[in-house]
Amino acid sequence: MAITVREALQLERMRECRLVAGEKGLCREIACVDSMEIPDISTWLKKKELLLTTGYVLRQDTGALLKLIEALHNAQSAGIAIKTRFFGALPEEALALADRYGLPLIEVPDVMPFVELMMPLMRAIMDAQNVRLEFSKTIHDQFTDLELSGGGLDAVADMLHRLLSMPVVITDRDL
Repeated sequence: MAITVREALQLERMRECRLVAGEKGLCREIACVDSMEIPDISTWLKKKELLLTTGYVLRQDTGALLKLIEALHNAQSAGIAIKTRFFGALPEEALALADRYGLPLIEVPDVMPFVELMMPLMRAIMDAQNVRLEFSKTIHDQFTDLELSGGGLDAVADMLHRLLSMPVVITDRDL
């Protein structure tokens, strides 16, 4: 399971970061977090990944930053969190591209160690996964009990109704 970028920005140290572009992508999910300090990371980018970087390898090359934003978009990544110590202000072209793609571009305080971002993010991702696994186990256990007790279609419909909190109707092929 994952958390959204919006939810991530509410975590402990993430509240000190600033979304500078890509606001339309706040609903993107973060399933993993990675960091990069190499010129071309596009081969290793993952779907739903939040990428952290100091920006050092991109510092004097706006084109490289634009290519990275493009690669993150193509990989369906969650976004990028970047320190600007080596950039100064982020280039307007980068902000515009991130906005166009709805790719969250997050400015990280220069003095913040990445581990202080990664740990709360990974904890939140794991907590979300644990909730999903617990729900899955509950469903499995309840359906196993239902099967062992010989429950029929009415019992199945009733259980689905309770689990999904919505009306359930079971019909044959002809409705």
